[in-house]
Order: sequence, then structure tokens, then C-alpha cells
Amino acid sequence: MSMDVVTVSMPPTFRERLARFAEAHDFEGRSAVVREGTRGLLAEFENRYVDGQLLSGIVSVQFAIESEGVDQRLSELRHSHDGRIVGHTHQCMSPGTCLEVYTLSGTVDVISAFVQKLRAVPQVDYVEYSLLPIDGAGEIMEVKVDHD
Repeated sequence: MSMDVVTVSMPPTFRERLARFAEAHDFEGRSAVVREGTRGLLAEFENRYVDGQLLSGIVSVQFAIESEGVDQRLSELRHSHDGRIVGHTHQCMSPGTCLEVYTLSGTVDVISAFVQKLRAVPQVDYVEYSLLPIDGAGEIMEVKVDHD
């Protein structure tokens, strides 16, 4: 298969973690890990729920307390989604690490847009979320994604 070359910028520590992960999990190299991660990210919200189905979502965001401007940016995002966010908490998890937890209601498109905006904040270390259909007793679907 023919592939284009894409340049990705990341801190040296991420590059080292990526290399260790590739080796530990028998990937051909860092590029194979990035391709697999990209496939998962692109497919994450596709065909999971019926269009318009009402869902509840729990979204957790972890970041370093010393990250400049992250509190302000997360606050702006929270307020821009006020109509869908039904709960929010902030916890200091360990020295230097904070966790924001948001509870939302909306369609997969609404929750997806919020998650994507959180992932786009450069200072955010991780975003994890769970979705549950509101209109019935369904099984919870948990998705965990490291976002460094």
C-alpha cells in the first residue's frame, strides 16, 4: 500500500513512550502505532448510536495544574456548552495534577463535539469518556483514549 509521509510534532518524552509502546506490543514501529491510533480516533463515534438518540456522557479531563491558561480554556468550553452540561466537578488528584469531570446530555454529535474541543486543548493530558443511552437500560460503552 502506498502511503504519504506526515510529520508530527511531539515532545521527546512522547516520542520515547511511543517507541517503547511499539516495541512492547510488536508494532513495526512508531508509524504503525500512530496509524492504529488514528484509525481508532476517526472511527470512535461512527455508527455507534442511532442519529438523534439521546445519551448521557461522563467526560474526564486530566491536566497538570501548572499548565498556563488551561483552567480558563476549560471554563470557556464549559460555558459554551452550558445547555448540555448538567454537572461539573474539579478535583486536585495529586500534587500538580487536576481532574475535571463533566456530565452531559445530548446526541452523539453534541457530546463528540465537546470531547473533540477538549482534546484540542494543548495542555490537556488525557480525555476519557463513557456514553449511556438515556432512553432505555442499555449497557454502558466505555472509551478510554490517552491524549498526550
